[in-house]
Parts: sequence; structure tokens; C-alpha cells
Amino acid sequence: MLFSVLLGIILLGFGCQKDKTAVANCPCSCDHNREIKDPNTIRFLATADPQYNYEEMNPPKPSVVNSDSISATLSRKMCCGDYRGVIISGDLTHNSRLDEFEKYQSFIRCFKPYAFDGLGNHDYSYVGEDGPADVKHSQEYGLDEIIPGDKLYWDSASIQIWDEIRTRKRIPAVETSFPNIHYSWDWEDVHFVQLNIYPGDKPVSYKGAKNPFRGYTYLKNDLEKNVGDSGRPVVLAHHYGMDKFSRGVVDGQINPKAEWWTKEDRKKYWELLKSYNVILILTGHAHYCDECYLPWDGESIGVGNVRPDFIPTFITGAAREAKYVECSIEGNQLTVKRYLRGVVDIEEVFEIERGN
Repeated sequence: MLFSVLLGIILLGFGCQKDKTAVANCPCSCDHNREIKDPNTIRFLATADPQYNYEEMNPPKPSVVNSDSISATLSRKMCCGDYRGVIISGDLTHNSRLDEFEKYQSFIRCFKPYAFDGLGNHDYSYVGEDGPADVKHSQEYGLDEIIPGDKLYWDSASIQIWDEIRTRKRIPAVETSFPNIHYSWDWEDVHFVQLNIYPGDKPVSYKGAKNPFRGYTYLKNDLEKNVGDSGRPVVLAHHYGMDKFSRGVVDGQINPKAEWWTKEDRKKYWELLKSYNVILILTGHAHYCDECYLPWDGESIGVGNVRPDFIPTFITGAAREAKYVECSIEGNQLTVKRYLRGVVDIEEVFEIERGN
């Protein structure tokens, strides 16, 4: 009910007419007939961390109200604006429960074929965390192929969440390496890659149950195959970012017990990316950030700290804190706007190259 009321208020405010074929409580139909009016401009939306928590859903706490309001905003923009899709950088749920994932499904229901979502650290549970594991289903769903020899298996709810993300039919169609969960797609000449938790091949020692499932190897192979030496722009999405929380910075120093991905992971990542025209990295994980725009040059991070050959990285902000990002690629210009409760709190413009 709250979602419907919020959506109705937003639609009235912007004068968007409801399509006769629309999904219930959605402003219009997101089907194969959806057309982009301006193919020369690539507009898209991004957020992260709706992180629906069953303990906060009935009655809805502020975090749920915020996520529902962002869902309504994204739905209105997708159905009434010239946007290609919505990138969501992980933590769709809080406890990887099916009731939480069903609530997340309502978050994307108005633009589901155009939701390019990935998993965060909260989106799956191993036996020993929230057990019990369903070993048979874990094997059937291909976990042994991705992390052979791993004796930690997922619970059934986590497997269903994984399977929905990796098998959903999206528009445009995505390219993946089944049974893995990472995937890529193109909007015009720009190549996008969803890397889920982070672009590593092995979990951090103190976060062993949060496996990146060979994200680095997937990215390396994908870029070699789909980008090569074309110079095409590349946009990447994953959950952990360049923020202090993701890097495990405590009192100005990296604490190995607090880091979610390592300095070595990031160094290897940079060595791969420096051969490509990466114009943007979108991340989640940090719900609050003093510095949400974090340029990165492979060694240093932050405004005023980096060399000219940096890559712009943005924490999209948590949907549960009423935050999302709007991006536009037009000609040789990339514009990124970060919204907090409907107001732009960060805006950056970059000159980019469009390739051969």
C-alpha cells in the first residue's frame, strides 16, 4: 500500500500517464516495445543497498520507506524518461531470506527487464552462518564448477536469489559465463560489466564466506573478448568500492581484519583496467560517505590526490538511505548526478573518449 501511494504521488507530480498494459501500480509497461527517443545519448540510473530486512518490513521502518520511495522514483523515471536501465550494486537483501528477496522483487517490478543488478555480501549465506546448507542444490547450481573443492555450501534461499540474478532475461540480453553470475551488456558503443561483490578471484582471509567467484578472471576474459583494442568506453559495477569502509581503513590505516577486499586485489584490478578506456566505476556497500566521489589512479584515492589518468568511482549511495545516481553519456561528456532525498548533492562532469 505504501509503495502504491508513494508511486501515485510521484506520478501525479510529474504528469506521467499510466499505460493500459502496465503492471499493476506501475506507471507504464516495460516491455519489448519500449523505445529510446534519443539513441545518441545514453542515460541510465544506479543505486545500491535497498537491503530489505524482514525485521524492518512489518510495519515498515524508515529504511524500508526510503527504499520503497527510491523504487517509485526509479520506476517513474524508467517509464516516463529516456533511460536505458537501472544498475544496482548489491545488498538487495539483509539476511538472504526469501521474504526479503520477494520484497526486493517489488522494488524492481516496474522495470524488471531493465534491472542490471548484482549481489552484495548480504545476499548469500553459507552453512555455518545461517545454515543448514542444501548441498545437492549447491552442486546442481554449479558452485563446484566456480569454486572447486569448496566444502562450504549455500542455503536454499541464497541459491534461489543467485539463480534469479544470473538467469533473468534482460533487455538488452546480457552475456555471461554460466554457471557463474557475472555478466556484461552494451548500450550503444559503451560496454558495461556487472561484477557483483568485487573483481577478485579469491575471498579475503577474514571474509572467507564472501567469495567473489572469479570476478577478476571473468572481467579479464570479457574485456579481451568484447572490448579488445577498440578503445570503447567501459562502465563497471560492483559492491565493494574505494571508500574507507570497503578498504578496511581504521584510524587512518588498513586493518586486515576489517578490509573487505585487499590492496593487492585493487592493484591487480588497476593493472588490468589501465589497458582499457574505463570511464566510470559504480559501487555500493557504504551507506554513509563523507566522500562519495572517489577518483582512483591505481595508487591514490580522492579528489586532489590522483594523477590525471584516474578513473572516476562513485558510491551510488544506499537506496535504504534514499540515495541514487543518474548518469548521462552524450558525445564526449559523462555527467554523474547523485541524489539524496530527491536533491542533487554531488554533480561531476568528465570529458571522455569514445573509441575508434
